[in-house]
Amino acid sequence: RDAIAALAGSELWRPLTERFDVVIEPFAPAPPGTGTDLAEPLATALERFAALRAVVLVSDGDWNKGRPPLDAAQALRLAQVPVYAVSVGSATKLPDLDLTSLDCPTMGVAGKPVRVPFTILSSLPTERVVVATLATSSGEKLVKEVRIPPMATVSDWIYWTPPAVGDYTVTLTIPVQQGELLPDNNTRTAPIAVRQENLKVLVVESVPRWEYRYLRNALARDPGVDVSCLLFQPGLSKRGGGTKDSIPTFPAGLDELSTYDVVFLGDVGVGAGQLTDEDCRLLKGLVEYQASGLVFMPGWRGEQASLVGTPLEELCPVVIDPARPDGSASEGPRRLVLTEAGRKSLLTKLADSGPENLAVWESLPGGQWYGPVLRAKAGSEVLAVHEDAANEYGRIPLLVTRTFGSGKVLYMATDGAWRWRKGVEDKYHYRFWGQVVRWMAYRRNMARGERMSLSFAPEQPQLGQTLAIDARVAEASGESPDAILQRLNAPDVLHVDLARQVPEARAKRVAALDLDGVDFTPEQRRVYPSAIAAPLIGVTDVGGTGLAGLELQYDEILRGEDGLEVRTEDPVGNAIRVARVQEVQPGRTISTGIDRQIQTEAEAIAAQTRTSFRARSVTAIVLEPRTGEILAMASAPAPKGGDFRSGTADQLRLRGITDVYEPGSTFKAVTVGAGLATGR
Repeated sequence: RDAIAALAGSELWRPLTERFDVVIEPFAPAPPGTGTDLAEPLATALERFAALRAVVLVSDGDWNKGRPPLDAAQALRLAQVPVYAVSVGSATKLPDLDLTSLDCPTMGVAGKPVRVPFTILSSLPTERVVVATLATSSGEKLVKEVRIPPMATVSDWIYWTPPAVGDYTVTLTIPVQQGELLPDNNTRTAPIAVRQENLKVLVVESVPRWEYRYLRNALARDPGVDVSCLLFQPGLSKRGGGTKDSIPTFPAGLDELSTYDVVFLGDVGVGAGQLTDEDCRLLKGLVEYQASGLVFMPGWRGEQASLVGTPLEELCPVVIDPARPDGSASEGPRRLVLTEAGRKSLLTKLADSGPENLAVWESLPGGQWYGPVLRAKAGSEVLAVHEDAANEYGRIPLLVTRTFGSGKVLYMATDGAWRWRKGVEDKYHYRFWGQVVRWMAYRRNMARGERMSLSFAPEQPQLGQTLAIDARVAEASGESPDAILQRLNAPDVLHVDLARQVPEARAKRVAALDLDGVDFTPEQRRVYPSAIAAPLIGVTDVGGTGLAGLELQYDEILRGEDGLEVRTEDPVGNAIRVARVQEVQPGRTISTGIDRQIQTEAEAIAAQTRTSFRARSVTAIVLEPRTGEILAMASAPAPKGGDFRSGTADQLRLRGITDVYEPGSTFKAVTVGAGLATGR
C-alpha cells in the first residue's frame, strides 16, 4: 500500500480531470489473501465505464487467479483502449523458501522405486538445513535432509516404493524457517497412478541400423517391457530377424495387434515385403480407439514417404517434405535444441532441475541426418528443433508429439539417439527410451475398461500457465460420439443402427426420452445355455452371421433365406397390390456326434494339463475307434467363465482343426495299424 500511495491519490491525476473522468479503484480480492486476479478488472472495464479512453494498471505484475492478464489487455488494445502498466514493489524478493516444483511421475509401478524430484528456491540471506518430508496417501512418510545455500536454488529427490496398485497422492513439505514471510508455498501435492507394469512393445524396422540395435537393447533390458521385433530386410535366413524376441510377420488382425501398448515404426513403408494398407488401418485404430502409442522413426532409406496417402498420414504430427523424402544430411553433428514446451515436458526430462536438464541436452552428441520434415501440423507440440537447419516455417522440428483420438503419437526425425551413449554409456539413452515407452502407454494403462477419460497438457503445469483439458466419452461399444455423428451425417444414409441387442431396461429409459427420429425395433436374441464345446459350436454376430466354428463353416445352411414381399400401399398403410412374395426359408438343423459328458471331461483335462505344464495351448480329441466319429474336441485356453460370446480369437480357435502340428511319434500308431491291417 505504501508503494502505491502516491499513485492512488487524486492529486497526481488532477491535470487530467479537465479532459477526462478519472476513476481510481482497487481490485484486491474479497476477502483479502484469496488470490490476485489481474485479468478480471481489465476484461470488465469496457462494460463498467462508458467511453473508456485508457487504463493505467499499477501492480507488481504477479497473479495467481483467473485468466492471463495479457489476454484481457490484448482485447482492450483491439478496442483502441491502451493499457499502461506501472510496476511497483521491492527490487529484491521477500525472505522466503519456495518449493517451486514437485516433479512426481504420472505413473509408477507397484514394488518398484519411484524417484520424486523437487526444487527449492531460497531468498533467505543465510544457509539453512531443512528436513523435507514426503507423505503419501497410503500413510507412509519419508524424510531427507537438504542443505540450502543463501539466495540459491537446490534440486534433490526422495525415493518411494509404492506398496500396491492404486491411485495415490504424494505431498512434500519443508518446514517454515525463522524470518520467512511467505509460509504458504512450502507444500506441494502431486497425483501418481500405480500399476502392475508389463508393457508390450513392437519395433518394426527395415534394416538393422544402429538406432534400431541400441533401441532394441534398451527395451530388452528394461524389466517392465516385453519387446517384439520385426525386420523386413530381404534375404534374412530367418524371417523377422531370427532372435528370441523376433516375430516372423506383422500381427495378423486387430486381436494380435491390440496386445501391444506401443509400436515403433522405423524406416518402413507400404509396399512389397513391408506394411500393407490394412496394416496401416489397424495401426490407426490401435492409436485412435485403444489408446496405444505410435512412434515414427524415419531413416535415410526414405521408406516412410510411402505412408503419405495411407491412414497413417493423418496420425503423423508433421508434414512430410515431398522434395526430399529420404531426409537431409549435414556436414557435421547437429544437436537437438529444446523448445519452451520441451523444457517442461516429462518426455525430455533427463535431469531433475530445469537448468540441469537443459545442460544435459546441450551436452548430448548430435546427429548428421534428419528426417524429411516440412513443418509441424496444427495441434502438435514441438519439443525439440534442429540446431541450425530452417526453412520458411522456421527451425526444422525434430521431436514432435500430438494426441490422436485416445492415444499418443511421437515423431523423432533423427537417427542419432544411439550416439547419446558417448562417454556416459546408457545413462541418458536408456532413460529417454524408458520415458518414451511409459509416456506413450500411460493413457492406455489409465483407460483400460474405462469409458471416460480426462487429460490435460502440460502434464506438470506451472503457476499462471494455461491448461488444455481433453475430455473423452465413449459408448459401451467403445465408439466415440464423434464417430456416431459421422455415421448419422453420412450422405445418402436413411437408417443407422445406433445399438443392437440393447437390454430391455436401457431401451425403456431411452424410449422415455421421446427423441425425434429414434425408433425401436424388437429382434431375437440368441441364447447359449452352456459353454460346453464353445470353440466347436462357434459364435455369431448380433445379426446372426457365423463368425467361428460350426456357425461359420455351415453359415449358409443354418441361416436359411429371408422372406420378401413387395407391395403397394394406400396413405394409411392398407395393401392395394402385392407384386411379389418370396417365402421365408428356415435354416436347417445340424447334429454333432459330440458326447456331452466326454466333452466336459476333455475340456477339464485340457485346462488342467495346460496349467500343470505351463503350456501355451493344449488340444484334446476323442474318437470312436471303430467309426472315427468325433466324441469330443477340446482346446485350452478357452473362454473365461463360460462367456464365449466375449471370448478372444485365441480362445475361440478350434485348434484341432485350424492349427498345423507335426505328429511326431504319435504317427507310429498309424504305421503299426497299417502294418497289422495288411500283414506286412
